[in-house]
Amino acid sequence: MGLREKMAAKRAAKQAKKLAAAQPQWAIDRVYKSAAVLETLREAGDDETAVLPIEHMAIFDTPAAAQTFVKALGVVGGYDGIETGSADEGGNVTVKFNEPSTTASKDIFDKTVIAEGRVREAGGVYDGWQTVVVELN
Repeated sequence: MGLREKMAAKRAAKQAKKLAAAQPQWAIDRVYKSAAVLETLREAGDDETAVLPIEHMAIFDTPAAAQTFVKALGVVGGYDGIETGSADEGGNVTVKFNEPSTTASKDIFDKTVIAEGRVREAGGVYDGWQTVVVELN
């Protein structure tokens, strides 16, 4: 394990410990999953201070559930680029939504836990997040 990996793991463990007292296990799991994505970004030379769109993905079991979630995002505000896909063979619908953020650990940990919480409250499954790499100069 390299120095960057150790630092990312330490940040994730610190955030998970902080969440453990007040959050359910899924929130702690989200922090660890996000830490793995952040490590990949750092290895690619990502500038964690750049503000860019963070794309979240969620899966709902019906088009109606997806539309209810999309309406709720509009009420909450702060999200853009909201896209609802077509139902797949099983009737599941993917919703993608963006929010501006840096990829600094604290920002990502907070935003992904909040996004997953909103998806869960609406009856969906949070399928993770992605962004583009903005390289350091």
